[in-house]
Amino acid sequence: MAEQMHVPWVTFWIPSPCFLSAYIHTEVLRQLCLRNSCAGMAVKEADDEALEMVPALSLFRILDIPDNILQDPTTSPVSNFVHRLVSMLQCATAVIMNSYVEAIPAPLVADLKSKFKILLHVGCPTVSFSPLPVLTSSDSDPTGCLMWLDTRDPRTGAYVCFGTVAVPSPTELSSLAEALESTGTPFLWSMKENMMAHLPEGFLERTGQHGKIVPWAPQSQVLSHPACGVHVTHCGYNSVFESVAGGVR
Repeated sequence: MAEQMHVPWVTFWIPSPCFLSAYIHTEVLRQLCLRNSCAGMAVKEADDEALEMVPALSLFRILDIPDNILQDPTTSPVSNFVHRLVSMLQCATAVIMNSYVEAIPAPLVADLKSKFKILLHVGCPTVSFSPLPVLTSSDSDPTGCLMWLDTRDPRTGAYVCFGTVAVPSPTELSSLAEALESTGTPFLWSMKENMMAHLPEGFLERTGQHGKIVPWAPQSQVLSHPACGVHVTHCGYNSVFESVAGGVR
């Protein structure tokens, strides 16, 4: 629509810059996989091959790239979507990145800048890595997460959250619950209500004194709270940086 109206348009790229680089270089990566296959390389050997032909991804391996974007775009809907998406982004007036230059390897920044008309990073290290203000029980906290953390000793609590998209299997949820219970670790667990059915029977009653499960948590404030000592996460892009900002491993 913007092109038809001859007006500038800007797109906001939310995921990791490395993921965008993988999107851009899918054809190169696809040819690498084909070459390895034709050369008769063992699957493990091929998977472990470093992607040195793409400077922006030299620290990654073929194994790190999602299979569905490496498939033939003429037969794979996902691969076809990636191809069209990259073409569209390269037509944009500017691409805004949900990141900041200081947190990205220089070769990756240079490569992305060469692929787009204008590349902008909206993150600010002086803001992102400054300790966030810690909310207390007097602040708006509908789920009581911060009030619960206020009662815990420094760096003793585990915050568990797998985001809004990632869904651990029932077995993984049950195993994690058993580990939290057996170690007696104080925990704050943000969990969708429909997933609670997969917790071990009686888990909530047995851990009520040292654990709390909520349907939502103010994550950045939780990770910046002095009582939060560890973050069990799906390692989503924003979650990782919020952990870094809060000084939580």
